[in-house]
Formats: sequence, C-alpha cells, structure tokens
Amino acid sequence: MRNLIALLLFSSNILLGTDLRNMDSQKYKISITSNSGEKKTIDISGFGIIQNICTGCKIALGQQTIEAKPENVVIIKNGSLEVR
Repeated sequence: MRNLIALLLFSSNILLGTDLRNMDSQKYKISITSNSGEKKTIDISGFGIIQNICTGCKIALGQQTIEAKPENVVIIKNGSLEVR
C-alpha cells in the first residue's frame, strides 16, 4: 500500500510540469518553446513564480537557453537560468 501511495505522489508531480521561479527583483521576458515547436513569450515579475509552464520545453532568457523536463524547477538568479 505504501508503495502505491508513493508511486501516485511521484506520478502526480511529473504530470504537473515545470515551474519557473524568479529569485531576482527585476521583471523578465521569457521565451518558451514546447517540444511540439509552439513558441510563446511570457513576463515573470520580480520574485514571481509561474507553475506548470510546460511539460518539457526549451526556456530562453536573452541568449541563454535551457532544456526543462516536467520534474524541473527553473530558477532565474542574477539574470541567468539554472535547472534544479
């Protein structure tokens, strides 16, 4: 029973998607390209959090682009992206 509960909790986290957290006070424009090729640009406010921005995508801030998986949290810190 415990294994089933653990599996369900783990599975639900994967289905939710990637979160984006801005640790800076500055607002940023972020470009997101889904695995299917759909592109969009979003704003994230200073110290903002956007949950479930994608379930596998490329996230770009300026010239920096990273690959994000559903279980990742993408952090903006000092104007740069990092994956956790």
